[in-house]
Amino acid sequence: MYAYPHMKRIILTAAALFAASLAFAQSNADAISYALPQTVIKVKYTVRQTIFHAGPFAAYAEEYLGIDARMYDSTVESLESIRLSSRIEACQDKRYNVFVADNNLPAQLVSTPQGLVSSIKAVSGSGSLDWEAGGTSSAQRLEAAAAAQGVFASADITNAEALAARIKDLREQRYKILTGDTDATYSGEAMKATIDELLRMERECLLLFTGYEQVVTRSFELEFVPDAAQSQKFEFVRIGGSPMFIELQADAVVKPEHQERTIKDKDIQVQYIVGRVPANCTVSVCENSGFELASTRIPVYQAGAEVKYPYYSKF
Repeated sequence: MYAYPHMKRIILTAAALFAASLAFAQSNADAISYALPQTVIKVKYTVRQTIFHAGPFAAYAEEYLGIDARMYDSTVESLESIRLSSRIEACQDKRYNVFVADNNLPAQLVSTPQGLVSSIKAVSGSGSLDWEAGGTSSAQRLEAAAAAQGVFASADITNAEALAARIKDLREQRYKILTGDTDATYSGEAMKATIDELLRMERECLLLFTGYEQVVTRSFELEFVPDAAQSQKFEFVRIGGSPMFIELQADAVVKPEHQERTIKDKDIQVQYIVGRVPANCTVSVCENSGFELASTRIPVYQAGAEVKYPYYSKF
């Protein structure tokens, strides 16, 4: 009974000495801070917009030229191409400290422009995706149509009839030159130049009946940071009012069993560096209907698991 207080004092004294020795050891070392890595996914995509401008005389196309012309303006959007890539940055949600002696930087820490980051050497590369829509449109806007339209003050039936007559006259002139039914004599180059000019004038006039298409492509870039969820869905654009998504499905990451190591050297201290093991993720580009356009594999750190790496140091 009387030995108990004495024993308690011995234990407290030993603990105090150990704490003092640890504090002294760490006072001879530098505390450095580091962050965990996180994956950023970069999206670069191109949207194609096809704008149809109806001809002002479209209502008279069938009557005077026997052709079926579109009557109304319209705009159609489509996803032309998309590229996915990834990069690693420091996650600044939380920082960790570790004591190092003699500037002996642990191998698990890597210096980056954003400071020290742990365990980013675990991934040697990252996945990427390149996708392009099949086929292209040859339709283009002909600026000459606007100039030709200026000849006619309004799109009424009188002007439509006069425009149709001009088209027929241009065709007749071209036919006579090709068949030699003309008083003029053309050399090979002169004939070609004349025929080309007549075709150009006819096309300008026809556009006022048939209309024309204008194709505009715009490229965009954005980045997003996935969270820790195993299944994620991110809307990145709306095409013609319909959303397009990037979907991410992470594989499970198995954590290793923790094993203790017996340290015989009393001067060696063990610290634990927190790191992340990335999850291998399937990243897909999908339409609103669920149809998958393309997919790739990208390792994502924040969707993986946190682990601890032992760091042995002698102060």
